[in-house]
Amino acid sequence: MLRNKYLKQIEGEDTTFHSVILAGVHDIKNIKMKIRNKKESEYNSPWNIAIDFDIDMSFSANEISTMLTDYEKDYHTGMDIGFIAENLRLYTSGYPYLV
Repeated sequence: MLRNKYLKQIEGEDTTFHSVILAGVHDIKNIKMKIRNKKESEYNSPWNIAIDFDIDMSFSANEISTMLTDYEKDYHTGMDIGFIAENLRLYTSGYPYLV
């Protein structure tokens, strides 16, 4: 989804964000050189897309509202924080990207 939205932004079809940042411990060009046996890979970083990671990292509406409260303190938009937090949770399944 993020890749498609980024490509649409380049084509002028979407204005969601300006960039995508991928963070990791290895240079993606060398990923094939880092192949490990299954036993070792179980202890890798939670960001390793090669292994299953069964921890729910989604945000609740309350957690989203804390981010929006900080934003509101800085920019004074007058937004209804509770309403926006609930809808962000609903529309993103708890994974809002705020860029």
